[in-house]
Amino acid sequence: IYYGILWQTSSFMASDAWCTIPFLTHKKSSLDRVHDVLLQAPKCMKLRTDMMDAEAKGLDERHEMLRERLYKLASGLLSRLEVYWELYREEVDTHYDHGQYFEVSDFTSDPLEWIVTAPDDVDFHDAFAATVIPDFDAAIAMMSGFLTASSLTDQARLAHRKRKAIHCASILEAVNWHNRQGPLSGGDHSIVVALKIVIHVAPSEMQKEKCRELLAEWGKARGVEGIATVWGSLLAGAFAPRFNPWEPTNHFYD
Repeated sequence: IYYGILWQTSSFMASDAWCTIPFLTHKKSSLDRVHDVLLQAPKCMKLRTDMMDAEAKGLDERHEMLRERLYKLASGLLSRLEVYWELYREEVDTHYDHGQYFEVSDFTSDPLEWIVTAPDDVDFHDAFAATVIPDFDAAIAMMSGFLTASSLTDQARLAHRKRKAIHCASILEAVNWHNRQGPLSGGDHSIVVALKIVIHVAPSEMQKEKCRELLAEWGKARGVEGIATVWGSLLAGAFAPRFNPWEPTNHFYD
């Protein structure tokens, strides 16, 4: 999933056949269904890059065609995630409520200045919930980002940015939860990709800085202290208008 996003190339696992045939006799888990959506993210990335290229070249008709395709694809994937949460919330964590936990307290017109507040100790049911929910949050944040890029009105773009901020906050709290449980919680390694995505998806600079700190701490504890810088630069390049892994950008979705 991560390298598909990085190179804007869909994995064979994103194909309809791969997402259905292996599971005819083996029921998908709740995590499998989230990954089904994340596997489609490279398609959205490619559409967005092509859309920006068309805009830069003044190809208005092509730009509008690509914008509509991106909006339709991201909207459909976001709807799948919303249905997923309705179906699997009780299985994953029946008490977890994004709307209850998180609030954009400084909701100005500039999302870089937003402050997202949360309780001191956001609680997850168990390590499984604190691992699945960040993947779900990452998928929601990415789709909200694509919809920010392809929506036509300022009001819609602002709403999608706010949603991004809330789900990025949820990912950060999941990492905090795992840290409180200690090294045997089993989840901090598996959610590091979601954490990497937050560095550049989050509309709030405060969230990005917190994410860099958490990722650096994660790497330092495992003897890979440069992980925040290296992976952050690579991911920024993936989301830049032109793929260049060594030129990070902070505004790839806006």
